[in-house]
This record gives sequence, C-alpha cells and structure tokens, in this order.
Amino acid sequence: LFRLKPYNIKFLSEKRLRIVGFFFEEYGEVTKVRDVQCCPKEWAIYALKCDHEKRKGKFEDEKASQIEFINYFDR
Repeated sequence: LFRLKPYNIKFLSEKRLRIVGFFFEEYGEVTKVRDVQCCPKEWAIYALKCDHEKRKGKFEDEKASQIEFINYFDR
C-alpha cells in the first residue's frame, strides 16, 4: 500500500479557496478531495502535481507560484 500524505492547500486567488486533499507521493495524484469552499477537484490535482514536480526540480510555472502549501504533515 502507498502511504497517503494529507495536504492543506490554500489557493491565493480572489476567493482564497481552501481545500484538503490526499496525495499519492509516488504519483502525485489526488485520491480524495474534501471541499471547503467549492474548489474544483481539478485544481487540487493540478496543485499537487505542481508541488510534486517542483520538489523533484522539474517544474517551473508562474501558476504554481499562486499556490501556497501550508500545514504539511505525515499521518
């Protein structure tokens, strides 16, 4: 089994949407997203993939700079 890591994600946009998603470390995929303020699931997938690629040093995108990852922790 893959270990799930929870992320609390804040989108730095006009509505300042916040969601919580779970991320497969190996693939950078969201497996479950819990909406807090009607955030599209696709945004969460994009955000987590951006973070996953940035951690591996392979991703540069100005959109990624609009995404702030907060309260990262292992469960």
